[in-house]
Amino acid sequence: MMAKENGKTSGVKNGARRGGKRSRGARAVEQRLWARLLELSRSRSVTWGVVVTLCFGLLTGLLAAWTRDQPLMGIGQVATETRTVRVSFTEKDLEQTESAQEQARQQAVPIFAADEAWLDELRGSIESLPRTLANIETLEDVDEGIRERFRLNAEGLLAVQAMAADGEPTADYLQRIDQLWQAFERTPILDAQTWQRTSQGLSAQMELRGAGLDTVVVHQDQALSAEDTDSLRERLDALCAQAGIDGPLRQVIVNRLGIDARPTYRLDTAATTTAQDAAAAAVEPVVNEWPAGAVIFTRGDVLTPAQIDLWKAEL
Repeated sequence: MMAKENGKTSGVKNGARRGGKRSRGARAVEQRLWARLLELSRSRSVTWGVVVTLCFGLLTGLLAAWTRDQPLMGIGQVATETRTVRVSFTEKDLEQTESAQEQARQQAVPIFAADEAWLDELRGSIESLPRTLANIETLEDVDEGIRERFRLNAEGLLAVQAMAADGEPTADYLQRIDQLWQAFERTPILDAQTWQRTSQGLSAQMELRGAGLDTVVVHQDQALSAEDTDSLRERLDALCAQAGIDGPLRQVIVNRLGIDARPTYRLDTAATTTAQDAAAAAVEPVVNEWPAGAVIFTRGDVLTPAQIDLWKAEL
């Protein structure tokens, strides 16, 4: 019996010693773990990592909460609730601004460049005609090309020869042609397509450049189509009358300007585009003011792009 009790006492003591060793080992591991954590906490990179992680989690939570409160809205969808402006604000109206800019482009004055070579040829042939025909005796003696261009007849030949003195055009004749030319250069003759576009344009004016003139702005009603023979001859007849050119001489000059007429001006596309862009750039942005309480959309509305844009701007 004594032997058994001694054996039990020895076993208990040995177990206690082993248990004590394990406790001391656990405390050592725990102490090393806390020391490691303390060391990591003193590291700047770890600290920032923890801060960033916490901030990211916070923002993600707030965004998720906000998203749950926002209805899903899209163009063409039916609004599930009524929305109004919470705080008054102003917003640039891009659609209206672009519309105003396009209108400004269309209203910009188109610019036309003179066909100076053709104008010089016409004027030269008319001014020199008395010299050319001064010593002609009969109509048959006139060059066929000249007769054709001026539709010259016997009466016209005599009228032209009366404008010559000592084989040269008279000063009075040259003065009348100069007066005619000042008006003619301000009467743009255009090709048919350009005339149609000009007459239907939003700008009521045309800017003429070249032909020895400073820049001149005229009303679009002054323009004529080279293919509208009747209107062209009627206008040319009136211009000659204003310059004091009458009778058969007037018909000779009208024939030269009106028969087989060619455009005297052509649209200067580059200059016109520059003027249109400048007009568009000068347009002030259209700004809408939205007071607090203004209705953005009501429940049941089929949402339009404008309503969606306003709703997003108000958020």
